[in-house]
Amino acid sequence: MKENKAEQSALSEINQLTGNKLNFKQVENKLDSLLNKTGLGMEKLLKLEKLIK
Repeated sequence: MKENKAEQSALSEINQLTGNKLNFKQVENKLDSLLNKTGLGMEKLLKLEKLIK
């Protein structure tokens, strides 16, 4: 809980400094989505590799 509160505080301060021009939560969500898609793609490639062997 303490870490989450510290993270939120840090993000809030960054938003204030940047004038809310950077939405770090949105960036984080996009990166999470990209990593999930990449992970799923890698899983499919690994399955295909096993079939080929």
